[in-house]
Amino acid sequence: MSPGTTNCSKELILKLVSRRQELENKLNSWKEWANQKVMQAALKLSKDQSELEALKKEKQEAEQHEKEMTMESLF
Repeated sequence: MSPGTTNCSKELILKLVSRRQELENKLNSWKEWANQKVMQAALKLSKDQSELEALKKEKQEAEQHEKEMTMESLF
């Protein structure tokens, strides 16, 4: 192996190591972004579930009230 070939191999290795680090940084950035989106979706889901439960309760109370009013009007 000639000295020129060794230098080219070293340069290529250095470039590849640098590129690998760059890609790892991008990957970490995307992972962080994805985790934030998951947390946002989970928070929204939690809020939506709470609102849905409140609406179901309100509907049940209205139906119960309507049922009571119907029973009262029969007697």
